[in-house]
Amino acid sequence: DADLLCGSFNDQVVRWLVDWNFPGAAYPQVWRRTEPPADLAARSEIERRVFDMGYRPTLEQIKNEYDGDWEPVPAAPAAPQDARPEPPDAEPPEGPNFAAPPDDPLAGLIDDAMTKAGEPIEPAAIAEAVKGASSRSDLEARLLALFRDSQRQEFRETLALAEFAAQVLGYADAQDEAQ
Repeated sequence: DADLLCGSFNDQVVRWLVDWNFPGAAYPQVWRRTEPPADLAARSEIERRVFDMGYRPTLEQIKNEYDGDWEPVPAAPAAPQDARPEPPDAEPPEGPNFAAPPDDPLAGLIDDAMTKAGEPIEPAAIAEAVKGASSRSDLEARLLALFRDSQRQEFRETLALAEFAAQVLGYADAQDEAQ
């Protein structure tokens, strides 16, 4: 039934709409998929069992069964022929020795800026400044007025330094990734 409905819809309604709105355009094919999707988990389990018996699927079969372009995983490089296995009585190597994560260079600047900001500003005061502002520059002036003069200058300088440091670190990270 779905095939008949889709076929008549493609032959009639689709053609009429395309001819009316886009004369000369190619006709799209509308089709409803009514069969249930394949159970990929069950299929992969069967394939794992077949693999355990000593057989493997071809790349073409994998592409057809699992829809998509696949490429084989490159083989691990072979061990040098002159490499000798360790004697059985050798001490096992220690567990992984990971480096400590690097410190965030901006963390100190941000903490410093928050310290110099002084007492927190009430959210209601910020909301009132936003609602009463008539332009972006007016909003900036209203927000800066919420800080005391001494706090404002220190806070502004620290934030400018933090912004500069962030830009430099971002540029350095981009240079590292490009190499």
